[in-house]
Amino acid sequence: MSTALDSLARRLDRVAAGLLGLLLLALVALNVVNAAGRYLFGRSLPGADEILLYGMIWLVFLGMIQVTAKRRHLQLDLLERWLPGRGKLLQRLLVDLLIAILCGYLASQSMLVVERLGSIGQTSMAAGLPMAWVHGGLLVGLGATAFTAGLQAILGVLRLLRGLSP
Repeated sequence: MSTALDSLARRLDRVAAGLLGLLLLALVALNVVNAAGRYLFGRSLPGADEILLYGMIWLVFLGMIQVTAKRRHLQLDLLERWLPGRGKLLQRLLVDLLIAILCGYLASQSMLVVERLGSIGQTSMAAGLPMAWVHGGLLVGLGATAFTAGLQAILGVLRLLRGLSP
């Protein structure tokens, strides 16, 4: 079961990395086209700046999945330096559980916002993007981060039960 969960975690990591790469390329292309239009032809694309801003929000929240999967979030490792192997595993398990719970709660709150925005049909001012899509970045990022941290917590429990080190 542990290898199946590890495999699922690796696949999710690759999907998130691919989405991040595609989104970043699209945003860079839009920025280049917009800058070229502005400086060469005196006209910029309507709503391009707004799309770039919302795209960066999606980048941050998709990137949060990768950061969680690779355990690269900001942390104080003072305690971890002195803990024995099982202590480190328990600390990681606690961090994974906290991330899963907090991001899960925030994702549920984000879902309420996305549902509300979708029901009223609110759109962005310049590009006319549905705001439910824009705020969907938070929902996707927080939900997938909660899922990723939850998987890591399950794997941590399995390691503890098997007596493995981190």
